[in-house]
Amino acid sequence: MNQLSTTGNQDVRTGSPRVCPAGASDAEFRVKLSVLILQGLIPDNIIADWLGTAKEYSPSFVNSSTKLPQDRSHPRPAPLTKKEADRIDNNHKQLDRYRNPEKCSLPIITYDRDMLGLLEKINQVSKKDYSVLITGETGTGKEIVAQAIHENSARRGKRIVIINCAAFPEHLLESELFGHIKGAFTGATQDKQGLFSFADGGTVFLDEIGCMPITLQVKLLRFLQEREVRPIGSTQTHHVDIRVIAATNDNLETLIDQGRFRRDLFYRLEQVSFLIPPLRERVIDVPFLAEYFLQKEKKTMCREANKLLMAYSWPGNVRELQNILKSASLSAYASPIIRLHNLPERILSLSKNALNSKDKMEFEQQKTALKAALERNHWDIKKAHDELIRLSEYEWPPYKTLWRHITSKFNLCRPKT
Repeated sequence: MNQLSTTGNQDVRTGSPRVCPAGASDAEFRVKLSVLILQGLIPDNIIADWLGTAKEYSPSFVNSSTKLPQDRSHPRPAPLTKKEADRIDNNHKQLDRYRNPEKCSLPIITYDRDMLGLLEKINQVSKKDYSVLITGETGTGKEIVAQAIHENSARRGKRIVIINCAAFPEHLLESELFGHIKGAFTGATQDKQGLFSFADGGTVFLDEIGCMPITLQVKLLRFLQEREVRPIGSTQTHHVDIRVIAATNDNLETLIDQGRFRRDLFYRLEQVSFLIPPLRERVIDVPFLAEYFLQKEKKTMCREANKLLMAYSWPGNVRELQNILKSASLSAYASPIIRLHNLPERILSLSKNALNSKDKMEFEQQKTALKAALERNHWDIKKAHDELIRLSEYEWPPYKTLWRHITSKFNLCRPKT
């Protein structure tokens, strides 16, 4: 493994807990590093990680003689020297390069390989003027992706107008999008400019496009083809120059089969489409997102709490994570560290069950791998140990203590000859 630097407590400017490999050059290494830390395979005397070790404190405890809250397991750290502070600051800059890699300038935090690849594609598409369809479960960050596309495009100096299609009844949604003239319908006491016209030169983000009434979809399709707006009640049309980004957490092809969404509109919106993966498929991002959300609260997570968060299924995705961390911060108001008892009960129960199931599965896999290695090497402990270290993905004890694991932990016995 690459040489690791023993980083300090946190960034001296923001108080954010940091960890960074010395000379790291790619995000894949950081992903492997974070997995090792979460599994407890990197000793604390080698590296101070950001997951709640004894060296993580908020800024008020850095270079300060202030006493910590009554938490005996976390003694007050020694004041930082200038050399240590410079090293921490340098590591912070390295971490920033991973957070905003040159190949992807979108302001989205991820270290998941698939998500990084997706963001790179989004980064390239944002420079083109195509219509974009963003799909994904609720809370995955579709609106943030839409805003990032706009800010990374040539339209960044213009408006981005966001409208939730599910929030308006049909007649009001048409008026919101296209506008109306005075007297067009009961209650139309004056002319109103539609959002398409208001966003001229910029971007319109249509959230929950799957909830748009089928009759209004016809008018939207016409607009996407001609880029012309005719307000309700008017006989005049005018041209507008906007980019349309749509998003939905529905399966539009299913809605098409049910007759609730027009197939031609689907093809028109899907010039480019992106599926944002749910948080449970990129759990490696959970501690990084937690770190980001907790920066404003000047708090950090303990290792055990982070493990539970990574074991949770996150049906509400990133939005649920953000809300849970807000609740946990309030619960841990007197401490800079969020611990297990600060998390909601549903997180504790569900995550512990998932962890227990995962531990049991890993135990059985380890036992199977060990037994197979012993049988292949005719129960030669040294040869079996060398093979396991070389080929197995699991962490194994030193050779001298392997026999104790074989007999006591895994309950394996040498076959009688």
